[in-house]
Amino acid sequence: FLDGDWRGSSKVLRRDGWAPMVQTGRVGTMQDGTVRMIEARGYEADGRLSFEVLRIISYEPETQTYSMRSYQSGSIREHMLSLTDNGVAWESESGGNGSVRYEASVKNGAWTETATRMRARGEPETYVEVRMKRLRNSGWPQAGGLGAK
Repeated sequence: FLDGDWRGSSKVLRRDGWAPMVQTGRVGTMQDGTVRMIEARGYEADGRLSFEVLRIISYEPETQTYSMRSYQSGSIREHMLSLTDNGVAWESESGGNGSVRYEASVKNGAWTETATRMRARGEPETYVEVRMKRLRNSGWPQAGGLGAK
């Protein structure tokens, strides 16, 4: 349900308020469908790339669990994924002050994703909101593989 090329809008809560962005995504499988790769990029209003992440999701049959490794800004993080009705959710520690909960889902042809700060003290605060539509199916990343000749 995630595979394909995606584009839409996102917004990020910054010190001076919400900043609109253009969000893109490419999703595809490798290893006979057992590994899913997600590339996401965020572009500022002036077209400048300001966000880029590569996520690799895999399934472990022995424990029947999903995990994800993400690569962003030189940082590598491991996450356990939980399945939701329409997608996935995961959490990441946030410098000892709490965590960030991410939720991504696809419903009625729209990919929505949020990032919410779960503070040790205080109320949760959503600071990223994404809404994309599927542009087309994609053979990425396997379509780009080199053949034997």
